[in-house]
Amino acid sequence: MTGPSTTSPSLLASLADGSGREKAWAEFVRIYSPHVLRWCRRYGLQESDAADVAEDVLLRFFDSAADFEYDPRKTFRGSLRRIVTSAVSDWGDRRRADRLATGDSAVQDQLFSQPAREDLLARLEAAYDTELLSLAMRRCSPASTTRASSASSTPARSTTCPGR
Repeated sequence: MTGPSTTSPSLLASLADGSGREKAWAEFVRIYSPHVLRWCRRYGLQESDAADVAEDVLLRFFDSAADFEYDPRKTFRGSLRRIVTSAVSDWGDRRRADRLATGDSAVQDQLFSQPAREDLLARLEAAYDTELLSLAMRRCSPASTTRASSASSTPARSTTCPGR
C-alpha cells in the first residue's frame, strides 16, 4: 500500500487553508491517486477510463477541499471512496447517454443488416416510383378529342403529353 494507513490531518488542513497548498496537493496526489485508480479499476473500468475517472475524483476533492471537515472518528478513505463511487456512476451515465445519442454497435448492426437494407431499398424504390408517377400525371393532362372510330361513331378519349 502506498502512503500511511491513516490520513494526516495536517495534510488535509494544508489543502483546506491554502498554506503550502501546492506542496500538500503533490503529497496528496502521491498518496491517494494509486488508491483512487485501484478503486476505479475494481468497478470494472478499463485502464484509460479508470485514469480519467481518477483524475475527475482528485479534481472533485481539490475543488471541495476548503470545505472538507475531517472527522477523525471516520476514515478519510471512506469519504474519498464515496467520491469515487459518485464519479464512476456519473461516468457510466455519460457513457449510456453517449450510446443513446450515437447508437451503439448493436443498433448499428441492426441498421446495416441485410433485411433492414433490403427493406430500406424497397421503400426507397416505391417512393421513387410514386414520385415518378405523380410527375408524369402532372405533365400529361387528359384531353378529350373527338375522333371517329373506324368501327363506330363514338368519340374516343386521348391523352396529350407535351413533346409526344
